Amino acid sequence: MEVTTVEDALASLEHFGFIQSRKDDSLLFELEGKSGSGRIRVTGPLDRHYLIACDVLFERDFVYGYHIQEPFIELSSVSDSRMRYEQEKEGTNRVLKGMSAYINIGDPGVINIPAGTRLTYTSLIIRAATLGRLLPDEGPETDLTLSCNAAVINSLPPCHRQARVLSDLIHCGMQGPVKALYYEIKALEVLCLLSEALTSERERMSRPTVQDRAAVHEARQILAYNISCPPGIAALARQVGINATKLKQAFKQETGHTVFGYLRTIRLGAAVSLMADPGATIASVSQEVGYKSPSKFSAAFRQQYGLNPGQYLRMVRQRPE
Repeated sequence: MEVTTVEDALASLEHFGFIQSRKDDSLLFELEGKSGSGRIRVTGPLDRHYLIACDVLFERDFVYGYHIQEPFIELSSVSDSRMRYEQEKEGTNRVLKGMSAYINIGDPGVINIPAGTRLTYTSLIIRAATLGRLLPDEGPETDLTLSCNAAVINSLPPCHRQARVLSDLIHCGMQGPVKALYYEIKALEVLCLLSEALTSERERMSRPTVQDRAAVHEARQILAYNISCPPGIAALARQVGINATKLKQAFKQETGHTVFGYLRTIRLGAAVSLMADPGATIASVSQEVGYKSPSKFSAAFRQQYGLNPGQYLRMVRQRPE
């Protein structure tokens, strides 16, 4: 059975034997009979973000297919469950248990619950309307709604602060506008926690490995021995055994320089040593350290040391013996 909106997903519970009623400011779905027993309570502003608290014992197999087109973020805590979640596009098939935070980006999915399963979970749904209002137009936070980061979010370890958000909402005794504002604050807190976790995960994944550091060390040696005719980035990366993007990233992290910036530094350092020779000329030195023209060499030298090579030569040669 497919649905297309969050509202359709809730309404479709009636198809499986759940009876919908209202209690206070919440929706209550109760299951009694051959299919199983228990209840699902839904509270909060459904058009923006809401909390689901479920405690149901299923006597029969429960298979629920859906396709919710809008993106949303779900923070959930599941216990005592054999529920499997299969996302068709990604080909995932995993048991939902414990604390998890994941992004639904509109891909079809199927939930399978075997007979005899007691499903107990709490889940906060943050809908697209909330994401559009609370997230900036640009910045790392907007990545929370991009499919390329869904796998990263799914793999993040549980956070006690995430669990506390759900606990706070479950025990919320507020009513009316104050309660709606409280849900808004908690939704924003979840987005901040996930953005923080995503940033930390990115930093962890971007740190150079032992192999990366070894590759950078080898790349530095290759450049030092070939300053007059160094390999390009792609060729250098092949020589040290990693891809060009990873080499540039690891090189910057390890040395504080880009590959080109590091090459320029060692070239100019070698040039200073060569200028100590009484017979050295700007043209000969620039050629020996790999510059195609004296003018390019002079510009780089001036940028690095604050004076041009001619001035430096005169200073060296005027020095008393």
